[in-house]
Amino acid sequence: MTTSEHPVLPASSVRRAIGRRVPPWWLGLLLVPVDVYLAISLGEKHGLAVGVLAAVVYGALTFVPLFFEEVTAWSKAHPVLDGLVLVPLIFLALAYLTPLSLAMCAAVTAACALPWPVVVTVLRRRRRRTG
Repeated sequence: MTTSEHPVLPASSVRRAIGRRVPPWWLGLLLVPVDVYLAISLGEKHGLAVGVLAAVVYGALTFVPLFFEEVTAWSKAHPVLDGLVLVPLIFLALAYLTPLSLAMCAAVTAACALPWPVVVTVLRRRRRRTG
């Protein structure tokens, strides 16, 4: 029994609730070469620690098609944490796409991430009142 405000839904009801098909398992395999390339590229550009972070983050995203229903259920049950998953993606995108230093990438990422829990909480309260 969960004490959460949002109980975890069975996988079959998640599929019906979101109205989408589950992505095929092979989609994750298509992401592997991209993940490897990004991890190596970021590692060469910014050092081993950023390369390992990229490998972990992008490697975890590779498994999403395999566990889509579980990920979707977790996402619905934990909206604030789900939004914070974007934090390492923002950091890695800034590190890869811009010539900014890692400290500046971290500062921009923090500036984007700090208001996120407040925004999610306000939106959830607004939806409860109107819905």
